[in-house]
Amino acid sequence: MILFILACGSDQNLDVWTWGEEHPTTEYSYEDLQKPLALIPYQGGMLVSDESLQSIVFLQDGEQTIVAETLPSPSEIIIHNDSVYFTTESTIEQLFVEDNSSTTIIDGLVSPKRIIMHNELLFWIEEGSLYYWDDGQFLAICSELSTPYDIIEWKDSLWITTQGDNGLWNLENDECTLMETLDDIPHRMTVDDDTLWITTRSFRWPYGGWIVSYDGETTKHIESPPEPEHITTWNGHVIWSSKQSITSYEQIPYSMLAAQTTVGDMLIHDDVLYWSDLHGGRIGSIILAEQ
Repeated sequence: MILFILACGSDQNLDVWTWGEEHPTTEYSYEDLQKPLALIPYQGGMLVSDESLQSIVFLQDGEQTIVAETLPSPSEIIIHNDSVYFTTESTIEQLFVEDNSSTTIIDGLVSPKRIIMHNELLFWIEEGSLYYWDDGQFLAICSELSTPYDIIEWKDSLWITTQGDNGLWNLENDECTLMETLDDIPHRMTVDDDTLWITTRSFRWPYGGWIVSYDGETTKHIESPPEPEHITTWNGHVIWSSKQSITSYEQIPYSMLAAQTTVGDMLIHDDVLYWSDLHGGRIGSIILAEQ
């Protein structure tokens, strides 16, 4: 359970937004990258997709090794049952790290994103629709979804944010159900125990966006940072990226973990927060246990 001390007098009226000092132990490494995007832990190191290098790169002990190259716009990476999958601008492929090779599973796509395995089926978003791969063919599902943006597994089913109608949808038994209509445009999600966390962005100036919690029944607007995107949790803290910073929040003051950084992806492994700095061409890290 995550405990918040709220800084707002009403659900959508934030009185103050302040940060504590930037954490002194923010570090950067692997600075030979160019435009790193997705980041996942893998066998004591990390795998990162680099759009400019057109490669998937294995990072470990300060060394970076290209394990797949000449890829058109590699983007997202997932691992499922020890198998690694990634997307390019037109394919979903399986990566074989030890062999420095990959094989195409699905081709002829248009910028697939948000790949996820659920009940041994591969799901992804493409051109404003939700698809899944089954028995050698890919099929569209839930045509009622309006511009799906993110997918996550929670409570044994899939949850989807849709930007066309500010929706939070649940996919179960091949049917999609609208669970909530959010006040602002939903972006990314993460799960912490019995809570689903969502970043949203507002089209109403001067509101920047919201961190929204959902317990399966109701949503709550927690805080309103500027244009939040990626989000994760750690030991009672909610951590999100926002424009050119990363912020951690348990109670006021907020702790700015990193500034002047553009986040392509975030992960937490062994109490360390890692992120890809896509414009800096490097990997950032901070030891969360030192906070």
